[in-house]
Amino acid sequence: EVGGGPRRVVTIFVYLNTLPNGVGHTEFPQLGLSVRPKCGSALLFCNVLRDGKPDPRTAHRAAPVTAPHRKLGCNLWLTDVTMQAHAVSTPSSARARAGGSKSPKRPGGGVLSSLLASEVHSLNVPPPAALVGLSFVKNFVGYGQFVGAVSSYHPQYGFRLLYTDGDEEDLSLDALCKLQLEQPDSLVGRPVTKHFPGHGRFEGCVEGFDAEDKYFKVQYDDGDSEHLLHGQIIRILLPPRQSKKRRR
Repeated sequence: EVGGGPRRVVTIFVYLNTLPNGVGHTEFPQLGLSVRPKCGSALLFCNVLRDGKPDPRTAHRAAPVTAPHRKLGCNLWLTDVTMQAHAVSTPSSARARAGGSKSPKRPGGGVLSSLLASEVHSLNVPPPAALVGLSFVKNFVGYGQFVGAVSSYHPQYGFRLLYTDGDEEDLSLDALCKLQLEQPDSLVGRPVTKHFPGHGRFEGCVEGFDAEDKYFKVQYDDGDSEHLLHGQIIRILLPPRQSKKRRR
């Protein structure tokens, strides 16, 4: 792994062909384990211990593949940050957030640096459960404003809004983000998750709402904060935290 880059937490290696016994095995010397490649099977292991430190037992190697054999496989890594457009040369101190108190700084280089210049909306999509129950205000020309609550979600039709007059309407996420929330302050305390191009994904929560300037203050777990508008906050919402009851 490259220092300063994403840390591998879990590794999944998928075997795409079958090899004879003793050829191309994945070997774990400290565990005395040797895994033979079989097409369609996968090898899964954690790279770290419970405290987050590297697990030396998972050190592994590939046994030689002799001609005429070939070994085909696919590595999948679960990391502590998103791998989308990650530039390993970007120092963590250079992370800047649009609308926050910090001045924007130029991201580092790398083969994917060209992908880091703008926000990637496709990576900031809320789980449907995060929006169910929220009420929005929509203006219908010639009829006035109506309040509609998100009642459900369908992958094909989008979010179903049930209006106070009994009518229903299906809206996409983009259309929903253009509406105003009926009670913006109801989002205070809600958890959020946001991808910052080139720096990874960060968790946080809505700390407050400014009714005069119409923005939400978001505080992230790493200490940074930023101000977001209605449409921006909708895209990064997570479902409300469930309160834990003590067993007696």
